[in-house]
Amino acid sequence: MVPLLTTPIVAFAAIGMGALFVAVVRAPITGIALVVEMTGATTLFVPLLTACAAAVAVPTALGDRPIYDALRMRDAARQQNKGGAAGRSAGRALGGGT
Repeated sequence: MVPLLTTPIVAFAAIGMGALFVAVVRAPITGIALVVEMTGATTLFVPLLTACAAAVAVPTALGDRPIYDALRMRDAARQQNKGGAAGRSAGRALGGGT
């Protein structure tokens, strides 16, 4: 027979939540602190450390950027495109070329 699961399902959910946060934001200390503060369970500290370490290692090994870096780069590209388009339209309105 299957042995009884001694760890509550809520603990797995909390560890998964912390690992997902850490994988997206790449802030392991913040993710661990958030989960420990929300659950109040310091017994989850070691499994949380393990899950968060894997959650940082995998996307880093795959070459994926953290979400805030990706958003910053996307916004910078939009601003650059918007500025270039606005400059071209202003030049046309003033009778300039291009």
